[in-house]
Amino acid sequence: CPYSQIDTAYDDIEDLVADYLIPFAKVSVSNGDTTVVLTGRVNRSYMPPYTYSSVYMKGEEGNTYYLTVQAGDYYATAHTTIPRRAAFDSIRTELYGEDRVQVVGYMHQVPPHTHYLIFARYSYDTQYLLCPLGALSSPDSIADLQVNIYSPYGESDSTKAFTNAMFRQSEKNGVFVKIASVNEEEFAFWNSFSSTSLTSGVLFMPIRQNITSNIHGGIGYWCGMGSTEHYVPLSHSRTYTYPR
Repeated sequence: CPYSQIDTAYDDIEDLVADYLIPFAKVSVSNGDTTVVLTGRVNRSYMPPYTYSSVYMKGEEGNTYYLTVQAGDYYATAHTTIPRRAAFDSIRTELYGEDRVQVVGYMHQVPPHTHYLIFARYSYDTQYLLCPLGALSSPDSIADLQVNIYSPYGESDSTKAFTNAMFRQSEKNGVFVKIASVNEEEFAFWNSFSSTSLTSGVLFMPIRQNITSNIHGGIGYWCGMGSTEHYVPLSHSRTYTYPR
């Protein structure tokens, strides 16, 4: 969105969105040869509740995509390249306490200086959320990675911070885990957003002074992801393997 100073205190984030958000604009994406105009829709699964999409262009690994947003006299631009797809080789679930499950992902022979984002959603939800500490980088040399996958569904009991970072055990519902490789510029946005959100204590509030952006003319990110989705049951302790 355009950079603007918000000086008024708001009790309801929907009121803030209504006062400051430009709900619809002309949004186009180009791959260098073809340009498509995206269709905007209201989608209550997101906040702000708007999404843009098109069936006429699909992101492909290795390609660069150019974004242009026009709203009246306002323009914002960005570009991103979709990196090589990331995937876990296996995911381990371990029962903890009475009703919690610790989830750990494993990747073998990871290239050096590769950046990853980890998202999760319960099987009954539709929207992925960035996991706490879900922005990470591989070391300076080829290595195997072990990644703790924390629940993005926070709970307020600070005396149980460790167990609240785990997923709830369930015989019926599992969790979808998405791991995505991203480029350095996009990783900087997510890493700064995740770190600042955790330290501020108020998720999705105005913390833009510490946020890295790759949008020219605005604040936010335009991010090509090479991602894989894994389904993980939450009923018992087990290791699940995923052929590449």
